This record gives sequence, structure tokens and C-alpha cells, in this order.
Amino acid sequence: MFQALGGYNYSNFAAMQQNIPFGYQNACFINPMQQTCPTIMGQQAAYAQGAAQRVSDEIKNIGQSLAQAKYAISSAMQSKDLSEEDKNALQEELKKIEAKEQELTSTLRMDMSVDDVRKEKDSVQELVQQVMMAVQNKVAAAQKAKAEQAAQGDGTSTDGTDGADGSADGAGSVKVGDTDVDPETGRPASLDPALDSYEAASLAFQVKQAVECPGTNHDILDPIVQNLNASNIVEIVKAWEGKHGTHSKEGNDGFFARIFDDVNDSWQNENVPIMLNALVKRAEAAGIKQSEIEEYIGNVHSAMAERDWTGLMEWHDDHKIANNLMEIYNKIVEKEAALATNAGKIAEEDKKKAEAEEKEEKQKEENAIKETKAQFLADMREIWKDEKLEIADKVRYEDGKFQIRIEGNEYSGNDFNALVKAVEDGGYDAKKYLCKQKVDTKA
Repeated sequence: MFQALGGYNYSNFAAMQQNIPFGYQNACFINPMQQTCPTIMGQQAAYAQGAAQRVSDEIKNIGQSLAQAKYAISSAMQSKDLSEEDKNALQEELKKIEAKEQELTSTLRMDMSVDDVRKEKDSVQELVQQVMMAVQNKVAAAQKAKAEQAAQGDGTSTDGTDGADGSADGAGSVKVGDTDVDPETGRPASLDPALDSYEAASLAFQVKQAVECPGTNHDILDPIVQNLNASNIVEIVKAWEGKHGTHSKEGNDGFFARIFDDVNDSWQNENVPIMLNALVKRAEAAGIKQSEIEEYIGNVHSAMAERDWTGLMEWHDDHKIANNLMEIYNKIVEKEAALATNAGKIAEEDKKKAEAEEKEEKQKEENAIKETKAQFLADMREIWKDEKLEIADKVRYEDGKFQIRIEGNEYSGNDFNALVKAVEDGGYDAKKYLCKQKVDTKA
């Protein structure tokens, strides 16, 4: 039988505490063999401490879910595709989240049971999913309507290709070297239309939710990862880096590292190639040479082929994979930034050139009109044999013809003779109406 605490000397208690699991130090006793073990009180204290930590973690997760939902909705409201009515609808969804947040400030307490807090968490997650679905539907509908309107307006299909031959229209792009790019972002024009800030933020948010729930929510994570491609991977990673965690060599906060920290090697075997291929294709579209990234590609392949010390089981180096994927990502971001800078300069030069050409063309047209009017006057003076004649103010030159309105009727001709004939055919004295009349200054 073990003796009670009071029957033993505690001179070595501090030293013995080093061998006692965390949470048991304040409730231990010593048996006759000088071994340490928890009492029932110690077990209860440890359990209570663990439960308190779980409650704290769950409350923190609830707060993060609500904060991330508010961020996603606020991002959606910045979309240029949304009407004021759409934005007002999103504002109502935001109010739901804020109301829940306000409610929880008075109902969540640290002395609640883990089960009660998890019920609240489930309720919050259900609300967040409903709100996010409503937001996604609203944004998707607005984007579809905009695409359909654009297709009707310019004869292009909703996928950004020309209806006649299926080739990308490339409107607004600037050629930098051999690459057509968006002059504002440096994004290659050969890619599918870019995700707007809301879409990218929403997908990053969903990945965050998928890896932070108990276990991994593959129903959310897998479809997103399996649909990563050259047109969207940079935007989604950038949205993650801006809100959910920045990549570091040894940390697990970056997009790839956070996912790899939550999944197994089998999942990586299936999905890392998708990520790698999307980045490589994006790099190619941006004009990055294969030789510039082949080291990182090789490192990913070698990390995927690693085994444990027995040589029998796979043992992927998650950080090595994530680090090298990020190296390719960083190359792309750097390249597209440079393309944007160069494209901006080229676009400005092209704009100045176009303005100069337009000005020159306008000047040519004005000169041509002056010459045509001068010829009209010369013909008038020659045919009517009077060098002092001037063209009447009512004679206009519009749309390549000389025109005059007489008693509510319009008469026109390409030159002097044609206008004279038109006026005379109308029964009027051409010289009386086409020439400025001399004012008799005599009293």
C-alpha cells in the first residue's frame, strides 16, 4: 500500500519533479521505492488542465473562423463585378457573422466543457459555410453576367476566346520580348482569366479551414488542390501569404508547408505533381527558362523519392518540397513584376506613339479640308469670274460634302459645281445663296 503524502521527507522533491509529466507536479507522492507516480488528485488536475487547454484552443479556432469569414466577405465586396445591390446583400451576410461574434462574446467562457464549446464551434462552422456559399454564389452570378454581357457586346465567347476561330483576343496586352502580358500585373496573356481578389482569398480561406479542422477535411482540400493550374496557383498562394501565413525555410505557416504538415506521403504522391506542374507551366508562360528552375524541380523529385532509414518506407522531406516549390513561385512573382514594369513602360511609349499618330492624322484631315475648301473658293471665283467672292457663312463642309440649308431644304455636293447644280435644281439662284452678299454702305 502507498503511504499518504505526509509520511515522507520531501527534501528531494524538486529534483524528482523533473521526472514527473507536466500537470502532475503539484499532486504526486513517493512510494517506499522512491518512485514517482500520480495520485487520483494528480490525474484529475492533469485532466482539468488538458481540458482547459482544449477549451482555449477551440475558442481560438472559433474566433479565427469568424475573423477569416469577415475578411473573405470584405474582400468579395471589393470585386468590380458586383453591383451596389450585390454589395448590399454581402453586407447583410457580414452582419450575420458580426452578430454571431457579438453573441459569443457573452456566451463563451473558459469554464465551459469541451463538448459545449465544440457544439458552439460546429454551429459557427455551419454558419460560416452557409454565408460563404451565399457569397460565392453571388460573386459567381455577377461574374457570369458580366462575361455574358461582354460576349454579346464584342462577339467573343465567355471563355475569353474569339467566336470565329477560338483564338484568344489578347485585348489590352503588351508584348514584352516574346511574351504578351497584362501591363498592370505582368501576368501572361496566354493564361485563362485571373481570379479576382475575392476568389483567390476565398480559396485560400477554404484551404485554411480544411487543414485546421480536426484531421484534414479532404472534401474541401482535395478539389481545390486538384484544380490548381498555371492560371490560378500564383494568385491563391499570394492570397494565403497575405493573410494566413508567410513561408519560411523551417516553418509550417506557408501555403505548401501548412498543407504538407497535415497530409500523408500518399496524398503528396498524388498532389505534389499537380502543384509542381502548375508552377512550371506558369513559369514557362512568363518566359522563365527551364534552366532557371530545373534545380528546384530536381529537388522536389528527389525529396519525393526519399525513404526512411530502413529503405523500405517512404519518408518525404516536407520542408524540402515546400521550399523548392516556393523557390519556383518566387521566381514567377519576381519575373511577372519585372514584366509589369517593362510592359508599363512599353504601354506608355505605345500610348504616346498612338497619340502622336492620332494628332498627325487629325492634322492631315484638317489640311485636307482646308485644301478642299480652298479649291471650292477657287472654282467659285474662276467660274463666276470674280476674284473678290467669298463663300457664304451658311455653306458647311460636313461628312466630305459641301452643304447648305435653304428654306428648310438641304442641298449638298462633293464640290462647287455639284453644289451649284443641286441648288439650281431646287429652283434657287446659286450665286445668291453660295456667295457672301456685299453690304451697300451708301446712304
